[in-house]
Amino acid sequence: MRCLMLSLTLFFAATSAALADDVTLTNGKVYKDLTLLKETKSAYIFVTHEGRKLTLAKRSVAKVEKKPTVRGELQDRIAELPKRDPDAMVDLGLWAQSKGMNKDAKDLFKKALRIDRKHARAHEASGDKLLDGKWVRESTWRKAMAKKMAAQYKAWGWKEIKGEWFPPTIAQRQKDKLVQIQGQWVAPKRAKKIEKDGLTFAEGAWLTPEEKKTFDDGLRKYEKRWMSIEDLDDIHTDFEDPWVIKTTHFEVRANCKHRDAAWVAKMGEWFYKPLQDLFGEEHRDMHGKNGRVVLFIGRGVNSYKLLGSTIANGDRASFKSSGYGSFYSSNWGGGRGAGCTYIEGNSTWNEQWVANAVTHAFIGRMTDHSSTEEKTVEALAGYIAGHGSDGKYHPPAWMNKWAFNSDDRPMGEGSTIIDRIGYRTAHTILHGGFYLHFLRTKNDEAFRKFFRDFLTNGSMKIDELTRACLGQDVGSDEVNKQFAEFLDAYKASYTPGPRRS
Repeated sequence: MRCLMLSLTLFFAATSAALADDVTLTNGKVYKDLTLLKETKSAYIFVTHEGRKLTLAKRSVAKVEKKPTVRGELQDRIAELPKRDPDAMVDLGLWAQSKGMNKDAKDLFKKALRIDRKHARAHEASGDKLLDGKWVRESTWRKAMAKKMAAQYKAWGWKEIKGEWFPPTIAQRQKDKLVQIQGQWVAPKRAKKIEKDGLTFAEGAWLTPEEKKTFDDGLRKYEKRWMSIEDLDDIHTDFEDPWVIKTTHFEVRANCKHRDAAWVAKMGEWFYKPLQDLFGEEHRDMHGKNGRVVLFIGRGVNSYKLLGSTIANGDRASFKSSGYGSFYSSNWGGGRGAGCTYIEGNSTWNEQWVANAVTHAFIGRMTDHSSTEEKTVEALAGYIAGHGSDGKYHPPAWMNKWAFNSDDRPMGEGSTIIDRIGYRTAHTILHGGFYLHFLRTKNDEAFRKFFRDFLTNGSMKIDELTRACLGQDVGSDEVNKQFAEFLDAYKASYTPGPRRS
């Protein structure tokens, strides 16, 4: 054994810094990629590949295999580093990091920062973050961000539960311990009864299996008896006794035919998806006094005019009217609010009107609707109108005529599209929506933040969103250039989205 120890000692002394060892112990255990750091009378002190010290008693060592290693290469490269070059130190640190030698990498980043305390790459490589213009540790940055986000969540009306922040509706669900069944949130006892009795949710009612069969046969319950949809279409012809169809998020009140009211209810849920994705879940007090989002649907333009004279008291504009098929009244129902539109003409018009009513109603449930910048909401409504049942943006087929291949109502320059949104300019709502689609593809994070902030500052305008998504210094010429390139590329690959009817 003494001869073995002597030979190993001589072997270690003669090795190059670029060589390291696989060491086999007398008990058969093997350590790989060790670099000898120091030798005493009774032990060898190694450094592992990861940079950790390892001491092995000489009497426990049975075999040593010398070989070149990455750590040896690192030591050679450190020896060749210029003494006052932080960039070279960061480069070598990143290389070491890529090879799994994180401790050595951190030491190199620290050396670079001792030379230049403001060296951005060294701070970034160390995991530091910029906070108000100063580099700080990530833990400090996270605490500051958590504090800022807490203030933002409070401004959005979110609630804190056990250290986590939730939108009001989710907070209320957790407080009431609601469970979801068939898309509806109900109390646990109610859920058990629904499952036990085999109930099915349809148009706002929980139906027994027998009632569901009658429902599927085309009958609906009116007061205490079942009647045909056709007969009820003749009864529900005014808003004193309308059709009432409820979905997960909507309560549709309509004096039009049942098929149209049901279609609007279905569209409402489609358009709700992208709003929910953008703003989070969801409008205030969903399960309290406010209940579902209310949509009034008129049978033709005369019914729409009636809604304007009753719900809006003859002044639709003061209630953020689009002026071309829909408006929103925040005062209806003692502050519950309601979107209003009607069924007439081309179904694509109706889709746009419903999207506008849904968007206004959603915003109205999230914030003070009277303080919001109208063109921002209108452009958002146009963007939402471009979504189908799949939740993706793809403008309807008529955009091909209006915006992409015709001089009839051309899209125009990006910097002027939003300015054109106004009273009785129906096509520009979809133009504005397409412009928002363009901005979102440029910077989704900035897009989302803008509209979340819009809930606390409803005066924000689209030019602010443009700067957020394209850059604070971008001018109208650059906006138009980027938008024109985007539009040309979109035209080349455009296909109409799936039918919404």
